[in-house]
Amino acid sequence: MEYDAVDRKIKSFTIIELVIIIAVIGILASFAIPSFIRLKEDAYRKKELLTVDSIRKGIWIWWQQHGKKWPSQLDDAHNGECSKNNPFFTYVLEKPVVEGWRKKDFEYRCILGKGGKTYVYNPQTGKFEEKE
Repeated sequence: MEYDAVDRKIKSFTIIELVIIIAVIGILASFAIPSFIRLKEDAYRKKELLTVDSIRKGIWIWWQQHGKKWPSQLDDAHNGECSKNNPFFTYVLEKPVVEGWRKKDFEYRCILGKGGKTYVYNPQTGKFEEKE
């Protein structure tokens, strides 16, 4: 019986083919990763806007239920970051905010993601608006 080298040849990828596959995967990843980062920041911004909208509606409901008077404050929370022990917006939200916000007097800053904004509550007008 003779040894036949052609029959025993193992079929596999060459190094060049493997390098090309890795390069293609790298190129695809370079497009996908920034998209995922933008999606996360967009989600943080939308969560912030929904929270602000809920706070504004809660202030309006308070005004209607309390003889057309604006709340003198939005919560009894201490200055600093909100938490389960220091929830924010307890007077105007049924479910208070316990993460992602920081308070200093009547100023509230959203600290979700990179682009959070600062909002100021005015108890004379009942407005909760973005700080300029």
